[in-house]
Amino acid sequence: MTTNSISKKYMLFYINSVKDMNAWAFELPELKLENVSAYLGDKQIVKNFSARISDGELHVLMGPNGSGKTTLVKAIAGHRAYRLEGKVLLDNENISNLETNKKALKGLAIALQEPPSLEGVRVGEVLIKIAKKFRRLNDMEVSKFVKDVLNVVGLDSDVLSKYYMAEFSGGEKRKLELAKVLIMNPKVAILDEPDSGVDIDSIPRIASTVSKLLSAGSSVLLITHQFSLFDYLRPKRVHIMISGEKVLESSPDIIDELEKEGYKVVKKYGDRK
Repeated sequence: MTTNSISKKYMLFYINSVKDMNAWAFELPELKLENVSAYLGDKQIVKNFSARISDGELHVLMGPNGSGKTTLVKAIAGHRAYRLEGKVLLDNENISNLETNKKALKGLAIALQEPPSLEGVRVGEVLIKIAKKFRRLNDMEVSKFVKDVLNVVGLDSDVLSKYYMAEFSGGEKRKLELAKVLIMNPKVAILDEPDSGVDIDSIPRIASTVSKLLSAGSSVLLITHQFSLFDYLRPKRVHIMISGEKVLESSPDIIDELEKEGYKVVKKYGDRK
């Protein structure tokens, strides 16, 4: 099986595998990552990453390019090119070895930085099927709901007629991934650099989308390089990853120092994981 066919199979679970996503409507979700390591083939890229994100909190994961953040996301998602060791616990249930669609059924939604395209499948088909399955919307309700969500993330409704991810800029792909996650109404959302490749005017909309997830009760792990997002969002905790390892977990007070001094500021804090 080629990498591209794996990616398409990974994407299609959002369309075909979901039944009832409302069971957690009044729960406060928690995601625990316990000594998670991620491998691409035989190469270990992420080493023993641990974090606890609970009760509708926003946590941020930052680090230099190539530090392993996206690999961590793909391994958690269950991408078949990656192997995961350690535990991924959603409300204390070990979902580490579940297939990607089963993780979604449990309430884990992931916005990929580079989502696969689906040639021949239109955006409207994908989002409407997701909305019907995750939101229990009927035919009369679903079209307006999907258009409203697209408006939230800053996309026009004319994208509904385009092929899924096949006719989009990088920034538009990130927005469409955010729309997908909003529609899914997850317990926990992992957002891999949704602000990458977008114009500066889109930053407030992205922050607003994250806020909507939090307001709906989702816990969020946001991977970002953009300090401008913090003009609108205040995370509970900040995690720093360098060379595949979590080197620091801190309060959001560290953000200003990171913006001014870069990741060398980590040396001030020593080992506070």
